[in-house]
Amino acid sequence: MTTRDISSHIKDICGFGISETIVSKITNKILPTIEEWQNRPLEKIYPMVFLDAIHYHVSENNIVVKKAV
Repeated sequence: MTTRDISSHIKDICGFGISETIVSKITNKILPTIEEWQNRPLEKIYPMVFLDAIHYHVSENNIVVKKAV
């Protein structure tokens, strides 16, 4: 994105504008950290758990409640 695009998005999202110069100064400051993060070594395995459920209305103590199964 250009500094003009970023400035425009900030105005649209936050309701206030910042100059393209300020955007440029900020991005120049954080760019080394971003590049470091992008180039970090990755693990060979990333464990993950996938959960899924169906929600049913059931009667519990004479009250209808939703339960995940």
